[in-house]
Amino acid sequence: MLARSETGRYTWPTPTEIPVPSPTPARFVRLTILIATLSAVVTYAVATYPMADEPSASVTNEFLLRVPQGSLHVRPDLPVNTKYQKDYFFRQNWFSEANVQVWVAALADLKDKPGLSYLEVGVYEGRSFFWVLENIMTHPTSRLTGIDPFFENGDTVMTRWGNVGNYPQIFRRNLRLSGAQERITVITGFSQTELRKLEPASYDLIYIDGSHATRDVLEDAVLSWHLLKEGGILIFDDYLFNSVGDSKRDPMIAVDVFYSFFSDDIEVVFRGYQVILKKRTA
Repeated sequence: MLARSETGRYTWPTPTEIPVPSPTPARFVRLTILIATLSAVVTYAVATYPMADEPSASVTNEFLLRVPQGSLHVRPDLPVNTKYQKDYFFRQNWFSEANVQVWVAALADLKDKPGLSYLEVGVYEGRSFFWVLENIMTHPTSRLTGIDPFFENGDTVMTRWGNVGNYPQIFRRNLRLSGAQERITVITGFSQTELRKLEPASYDLIYIDGSHATRDVLEDAVLSWHLLKEGGILIFDDYLFNSVGDSKRDPMIAVDVFYSFFSDDIEVVFRGYQVILKKRTA
């Protein structure tokens, strides 16, 4: 899980490091002011937000909109391939067949296109990251970037491969197995810090699955939106995550606040357990 920190940025020796320009002071100030403003909205929303099992597109208070249904047609009856080409190891299956069905439909236009860039916030063991590598970013000129704090604490796991270690070690093993290290950049750090260092309008597809704290999701959303190209796709995981009624750990509130302020620039592709948004072309 991601959290706030001033942790420095570094990469493992195997992935290729891409040049990362330092953010200009003016851009940094603008983003900071915007995030602070939206964080104040989140504070208000947390206190007043009506919880519901199924979100609607209606206004929930004076200004806050819920993300409406998208236009994507998903055929749940059609089989999808959830197998991997390599012998990866994953302990958790948080990237389910239902996700794959939606992603196959939503990302069909990106599959095997040259020169695309993918960014994932919160890669964990790499289940979704390596699925994108094998199924969407398949052209040899495509590039993938993953951000995660890669906490070294946690239980190790004994498997038929032996002791695979904790989740950073599992990701590193999977990265080596992928054989695509030259196309992959790994950033070890916290997304609220590291996203500010990346080049604006440089990614075609961004997946946010980091910290589920409401303010963190909002900050990831705003920072990622500036990194997304026109026509690019932004995906949020766990839109319906809040099963215990804790409004401070509710991605739905953050995504809805983000949508309320950026809706003029957004085409909603899909809304379910995940939300998929497309950045309109000016």
